[in-house]
Amino acid sequence: MSNQNNALVSIVVPVYNVKEYLVNCLDSIVSQTYKNIQIILVDDGSSDGSTCICKQYAKEDDRVELIYKENGGLSDARNFGIQRAKGEYITFIDSDDCVSRYYVENLLNLSQKTGCDIAITNFEKINDDKNLRLSRMGG
Repeated sequence: MSNQNNALVSIVVPVYNVKEYLVNCLDSIVSQTYKNIQIILVDDGSSDGSTCICKQYAKEDDRVELIYKENGGLSDARNFGIQRAKGEYITFIDSDDCVSRYYVENLLNLSQKTGCDIAITNFEKINDDKNLRLSRMGG
């Protein structure tokens, strides 16, 4: 199902010392089937090399915006990102997670089809060996 319009979707990604997970996360976001996205990376004072990875993605993809702030925690970083969001819709993705390439498309279609204010999806927890451990409805 394709969406009826080309609404901008802002994706806020708080980043704090997640170097070993960040490439997988960002690859899953930039490869979304729905392309009209604003990707806001909020560097929350990282000191492990995460900043360099973020800079590379921002350089290679004009949908990626990197903003810096002093460390204030996850909620503070999300709120900082919300302030810069330009989209009609906003979603949050944690920087140690990765999402299906249909993540934005499916949530947007669900929201537009039902007229709901909030859309949620299932999640799968995968251990470091990439083995599925848990699958359930999440929000």
